[in-house]
Amino acid sequence: MSLEQYTTVLQELSHKIESQPNDSNNYLRRGVIYYQLEDYKTALSDFICVVELQPDKGDGYGWRGAAYYELKDYKAALLDFNRAIELQPHNSMAYSWRGLTYYELKDYKAALHDFVRAAELEPDNGHNYHWQGRTHYELQDYVSAVNNLNRAIELQPDNSDNYHWRGRAYEELKDYAHALLDFAHVTKLQNESEEPA
Repeated sequence: MSLEQYTTVLQELSHKIESQPNDSNNYLRRGVIYYQLEDYKTALSDFICVVELQPDKGDGYGWRGAAYYELKDYKAALLDFNRAIELQPHNSMAYSWRGLTYYELKDYKAALHDFVRAAELEPDNGHNYHWQGRTHYELQDYVSAVNNLNRAIELQPDNSDNYHWRGRAYEELKDYAHALLDFAHVTKLQNESEEPA
């Protein structure tokens, strides 16, 4: 969506909110757009309205937690992700976001627990295995890091971060040959992404 299209949709949603101030869906949709535009403070204001209008639905807490996360208010984010999981215990994204929050707070064991749970709920999402691998790396369990990053690479073969972190884990295991191969693959993927289409 172009910036012009975003602007049009935002104007339409703002008009709807003026005429229907108790409809949480319009606040949610507008908040998501602001979030996508990386205007996290404005998005947060809309997500706060969503939670106030629908305190028993997990979506508002999940999105508000994501905005808090992006604003680096990890304690507030954690509270919202806890509530989102309480309301939607099978929401893999809530576990993944909470895992990222724990990771930022350097509570790697709690982060790992959430990334594992997210992968159980959504086993074909490479993101969950990537973060399991990175968390194992921080816990200095480099063999598990490699194993999780192998799975992440199977699911997301074009994600250079997977190769970067697996290369670092190989480096810690003193498997320099595999580390060099991964770092070379990172460079290759980055060069390919910079080439004009």
